[in-house]
Amino acid sequence: MSLYFYVLVIVTIIVITGGISSGKSFVLNYIGKLGYAVLYTDLIAKEVMQSDYFLTALQQHLNLDNIDIKKEIAINPSLLPFIESIVHPEVARIRHERINNLLSKTSEVFIEIPLFFEKNLKNNFMQYGELIVVSTICGLNRQIIRAKKRDKNLTDIMLQIVLSKQFNDKQRVAGSKIIIYTCKSKYSVKKAVQKLLKHFR
Repeated sequence: MSLYFYVLVIVTIIVITGGISSGKSFVLNYIGKLGYAVLYTDLIAKEVMQSDYFLTALQQHLNLDNIDIKKEIAINPSLLPFIESIVHPEVARIRHERINNLLSKTSEVFIEIPLFFEKNLKNNFMQYGELIVVSTICGLNRQIIRAKKRDKNLTDIMLQIVLSKQFNDKQRVAGSKIIIYTCKSKYSVKKAVQKLLKHFR
């Protein structure tokens, strides 16, 4: 008589979300350095926006040959929904492929998703197993200071467009299982991350 043994592997997706310049990338970078599987949605979005597929669609829409995307959005903020309609579905497709690839090697994947709440993406990840949402919070004033320091070309109009589309800290706290406050020292943030990682491995 043959005996079959089945091992149940619990898959966990840990979403790192937060407003602009709230410390998401710092947290995910540190997690990656500690050997965990990480995925950056922003980097996928940049790949898509640099692709021929995207640039061709935008050029046809604007009837222009050379496009400075940031400049076009600053001039015409109403262009943003069109850009999102092209970029977001392709980002979701690529993200899904890469999550599955990572899950073939590990049972936990940490993913940075800036607009997780705003785009109501929870149901997109329930198929994988356990979902844990972690928000990074540092306060609006500090976010603005960091954003302008990080990107010297970021105009006040562009920044306001971004902020107007994002949840506030109170909304994030309500929807998150874990909060990492990034307004203090890098050391304190790393300690908070280490505390989070005790749930895994």
